Amino acid sequence: MREIVNVNIGQAGVKIGEALWKLLCLEHGVSCDGTWSQETTCGAYDNPECVFYGANGKFFPRAVFVDSEPDAIDALRKSPNGASRRIFNPSFLISGSESAANNFAWGRYRTGPDILESTLHEIRRMVERCDSFQGFIFSRSISGGTGSGFAALLLEHLYSEYQQKSRLEFALFPSPNISSIPVEPYNAVLSTQSTLPTIDCTFVLDNEAVYNLLRANLRRGAEVDDESVNLLIAQAISSTTLALRASCGQNMDIGDFSTNLVPSRKLHFPGLSFAPVVGPGKVLTCVKTMTRELLESKADLVSWDPRDGRCIACCLLYRGPSQPVDVQQSITKIKGLKQTTTASWCPPAFKVGHVPAPPIYPEQSVFGEISDALSMLSANTAVKGIFKRMTRKFDLLFSKRAFVHSYLCEGMSINDIRDAFEDVEDLIFEYQKQEEDMSDESFSSNTDGI
Repeated sequence: MREIVNVNIGQAGVKIGEALWKLLCLEHGVSCDGTWSQETTCGAYDNPECVFYGANGKFFPRAVFVDSEPDAIDALRKSPNGASRRIFNPSFLISGSESAANNFAWGRYRTGPDILESTLHEIRRMVERCDSFQGFIFSRSISGGTGSGFAALLLEHLYSEYQQKSRLEFALFPSPNISSIPVEPYNAVLSTQSTLPTIDCTFVLDNEAVYNLLRANLRRGAEVDDESVNLLIAQAISSTTLALRASCGQNMDIGDFSTNLVPSRKLHFPGLSFAPVVGPGKVLTCVKTMTRELLESKADLVSWDPRDGRCIACCLLYRGPSQPVDVQQSITKIKGLKQTTTASWCPPAFKVGHVPAPPIYPEQSVFGEISDALSMLSANTAVKGIFKRMTRKFDLLFSKRAFVHSYLCEGMSINDIRDAFEDVEDLIFEYQKQEEDMSDESFSSNTDGI
């Protein structure tokens, strides 16, 4: 089994990571005290060591949590029910003493260096525990200070040390209409530019899209809070990475995401969708309904319209007891429906993966127990609209030099900020060029396994 190290950065990354590991413990049959029981895994996971490491007869997450301020990490250390406190090795919970103030420059140049060496040290220790280390999976937000600035600093060093290993991330991007951070456009643009060479594949998410999906699908009156948002994101990450972890699935490597979804080094920003999203009560899931819901862009975890671009590649990752023939028939039927809204953007060929392990939700969550689930990974030139939104808001601030002083006083220059803007503009141009190059291309009609 080839191991993966999970790194959760900043408050958002820590919260998503906490929700994710609750799910992974349930899926892999690892209890809150680290004991492992194969009977609870439905035979889907012969060995948890892909994402857990063994020590003294117990299993612990191959995960590092880091934030520049202590609040989110302390919440893990002092978990009221004791579960998080016992399952996570305290050495891999790293915090500084000063907030990054929702500022890229603070996270990179002021608070970041204080926690960089300790973070690198613990990551190296984690990698050394691996027999066949294949790469990293990160979770973070690019809107705040630590998730943008410190992440850029950390990724530079990890790229230098582990250049031949894969680096995959699930990143929260700025929402189109909701923001509590005035300098969010600066942080997002600076982070995007800084990590372009150091990340292989970035799955794009945003909180507003997730909130809207929850409100549209949960029963009326159900509470939609940050915990629900993080749990849905965690479920999507779990389903996306399932084939890397499950012994009953297809043989998959973390590098396959880049191979299948990244047409060129810079264009590494696929979107993520997940279905079904339902309220409490056991639900038998219809594979065809699930598939159509995703292909009609009704379950996107990112605020975009895929019809505004061209689909470069699309992966459908199924989980649950449904049979592969059901999956194949569902895709064939939906492709044959001329009225479907996917016709203008989605290729007739998909990469398809299927793992029979069913999805699991923690007890007392706002979600119902479902038999099957589906994640869709879509590399689409429509993502350029997200970057256009970022640069437009950036330009509104920068044209007035609003808040620029808080970046300059940390050692950045006007040219540093302007260069970041221009590099993201170049990224938009590259996506536009890719779209134009595809305009006359046709796709193969074959459906392959991922």
